[in-house]
Amino acid sequence: MRKPNLLRILPLALLVLGGFSAKAYNVSTTPEAKHVLFEEYTGVLCTGCPDGHDMLEQIIATYPGKIHPVSIHCGMYAAEPPKYSVDGASAIHQFFGVSDYPSAVINREPIASNRYMATTAFWWQYVQEELAKPAPVNLWLNATYDKEKGYVKLDVEGYFTGDSPSLTNYLTIVMTQSNIIGPQKNAAGSTTNYQHNHMLRAFVTPNWGNEMNVGAQGDYFEKTFYYEMPEKIGDVVPVPDNIEFVAFMTQTKRFVMNATAAPLTYGTFDLPDNFEDEEPGVDDPGKDDPGKDDPGKDDPGNEDDPGKDDPGKDDPGKEDPGNEDEPGKDDPGTGGDENEDAGVIYTETVDTPLSVEVYDINGRTVYAGTPEGLQFTSLNKGIYILKAIYQEKTSTKKIL
Repeated sequence: MRKPNLLRILPLALLVLGGFSAKAYNVSTTPEAKHVLFEEYTGVLCTGCPDGHDMLEQIIATYPGKIHPVSIHCGMYAAEPPKYSVDGASAIHQFFGVSDYPSAVINREPIASNRYMATTAFWWQYVQEELAKPAPVNLWLNATYDKEKGYVKLDVEGYFTGDSPSLTNYLTIVMTQSNIIGPQKNAAGSTTNYQHNHMLRAFVTPNWGNEMNVGAQGDYFEKTFYYEMPEKIGDVVPVPDNIEFVAFMTQTKRFVMNATAAPLTYGTFDLPDNFEDEEPGVDDPGKDDPGKDDPGKDDPGNEDDPGKDDPGKDDPGKEDPGNEDEPGKDDPGTGGDENEDAGVIYTETVDTPLSVEVYDINGRTVYAGTPEGLQFTSLNKGIYILKAIYQEKTSTKKIL
């Protein structure tokens, strides 16, 4: 079998720019309100995340067919094993400055100046606000699984009922899976029999999407993608009956204009004649798209990100001077140099926090006060979360 997770795009994608076509569209051409892309950030070590999962299910039930959830296991609470993280997710986690769990990025719209992360207290409000907005583009998605070939055929159509602020927009497709049974911490302790739903399993397109040069009122496009269903992704075996594909369109890789989703349906189809000879090229779903709105470069919404690390690859012994808030790594700007021999994890520098808080892995507060001379010598060995509070921001670190 060829390498899994390779994307193939049918060479001809139809674009109708501001004109008319004799083709009968599957996508609606009538102006509609937005749907919501709900990117939930979670992890098996997060004791409060099950409450967030319950709230998300309530939101989905309240607005059926309009909420398209993608639960992303990434950052300091995404312990491995089991491996629930996927390639490409950490760059998005980093870009949107996720530092609280559970939290969500809702339609990738800022909730404050350069801040995208919404805690559960604001989920209902921001969802309702997004659902009330008109969508400049309507989307239609169909996913057909040919079990014998082992491929999914994804047909996407889009129609602009209004003008996009940008004529350079991006189409992203991801695969999610529900009913994944595994471990999860909660307020009462932990369980190994927790049902994880809407879990991000793969990017079908590059993680920041495929560039689409459409966006004027009346523009229409259709694209066909072929995705090879892998035998395993991380520690999870794909179960077709529990899989859903989510498609969404963004302006400059943020600001979701609309989203849609489709479950897998079974069927048969022919692969293109030259399919086997094609190369994935820039459409490698495991690689970030450099050079355009690079999420790792000087984005102010990125300053509070504790999870820039690739989950499962936390190496507290390696320095990264450009990654100031990465848990477990030296931070020359805030004096977070860990000195295990002295038991001091904070020494004063020019940029001194006003206060610090330390939590154990179950969320219990073990220290709250000033940062000077904070000691861990009286604590048992383990994982702790350090929250440093500055005048205008907070920074969260994982201390091993």
